[in-house]
Amino acid sequence: MCIRDRFKGIGASQIYYDLAKADLYSTVSKTVLSVQKTFYGVLFLKESLEITKASFENLKLNLKDTKALYNEGIVSEFDLLTVEVFVENMRPVVLDMENKLKTAKDGLKLVLGVDQQEEIDVTGNFTYQQYDISNEEGLIDEALKSNYDLRTLELKKQVDEAFVELDVSEYWPNIAVFGQYAYNGSSDNWKFNTYSSATIGLSFSINLWQGNRTSNAVQQSTITYQQTEEQVKQLKEYTLLNVKSKIQDLKTVQSIIDVQNKNVDVAERSYQIAKVRYKEGVGSQLELQSADLALKQARLNRIQSMYSYLTTQYE
Repeated sequence: MCIRDRFKGIGASQIYYDLAKADLYSTVSKTVLSVQKTFYGVLFLKESLEITKASFENLKLNLKDTKALYNEGIVSEFDLLTVEVFVENMRPVVLDMENKLKTAKDGLKLVLGVDQQEEIDVTGNFTYQQYDISNEEGLIDEALKSNYDLRTLELKKQVDEAFVELDVSEYWPNIAVFGQYAYNGSSDNWKFNTYSSATIGLSFSINLWQGNRTSNAVQQSTITYQQTEEQVKQLKEYTLLNVKSKIQDLKTVQSIIDVQNKNVDVAERSYQIAKVRYKEGVGSQLELQSADLALKQARLNRIQSMYSYLTTQYE
């Protein structure tokens, strides 16, 4: 047996085992993140559709009221035609949102491994819970430790280093231990004369010249090791920049979510006022439609911010 190769093999097998585990954890982590982002993407489109439908219902109610006012001679035909145009313009928007939601659900079924013929739905709502991002250094350390791609590369670097050492060891002499034990006997009358023998030895060999094969192997394995080392460095730098960027994104969203909640309240109040003013004949149809559009946009902006906050937090 070659003692050098045996010890190197034992060490490399453990590293390969750790490498396989890290690769598995990396795959699981990516799958979980993909499911989370896809799920919240479906939920975002579902709530966006509900907001769009609510605006569509407002338009249809407005059309109904405008027809009543027109029949009473309170508003002009121009106002009636304007509302009808708004209603018909909103109809394809609702249909488009429904198609986008269906496509997103199909994507979720694909991620979950659900048959495309089955019907699925998601339940839940976006709730804002502030994530503590005050300890930036701690978040960076946590991201580096939980980055399984980085862990995989670091283990691969250990494997590459082991191969470099193994190739370098070809310059060293080989020591091999061998042994044999024999037990023999023979007889014509079942009275055996037995004897035993044992042999043990130690062999020593050294490669004097291999046509630069060892040198070339060492050079190639060293290059592979250096490439992996550079990949580890680049991934660490990328992770660092990505975490800092995500932290800044979270700070930005945190600063506007509270404002957007107030903005939705203001937009709802503004729409109700515009609705009353129009019924009383002191407001215009344009004023009412502008208030409805502002309300819809305020609600969509709030949902978009919460969706971005959640997905950024998971990333």
